[in-house]
Amino acid sequence: MDDKKFIDNYFAITENFQEFLKAIKKNYQSIDHLIVVLSVINHTKKTIQQTIQNSSNQPNSEAMSKEINQALADHPDYGVTHSSISRETNLPRTTVRRICDTFLKQKIFKKNSHGLIIMGEKMREQNQEMREETKKFFIEVAKNFKD
Repeated sequence: MDDKKFIDNYFAITENFQEFLKAIKKNYQSIDHLIVVLSVINHTKKTIQQTIQNSSNQPNSEAMSKEINQALADHPDYGVTHSSISRETNLPRTTVRRICDTFLKQKIFKKNSHGLIIMGEKMREQNQEMREETKKFFIEVAKNFKD
């Protein structure tokens, strides 16, 4: 890809990225909130992926959400602590605790039997719009940078 084409594509993507960031702000109040959510998801992604791949349920269905929640509950060693999130994200521990407490109250997060933070019942519902926005953003990036 020549430099002129790259620059044109870059500017096209910046417009899409701006819309993507607006969606993040709308859904998560701040980038810090999203970073904490992604940290919790990253600590359980292997189980989530395996559950989705092995399931006969539709990926965005309520049945799938229940199946994922059950899979996480069956493995009490999955999850993350406030300190782990803080180290991973470089956010102050007090900020991480405040964000996690908010998400615990909203049932986006929950604590497992070992007190580790995992995805809660409302996580997939909360993330539905962000999954759609993320997919749209990456499709646009792929379309502009095929060369």
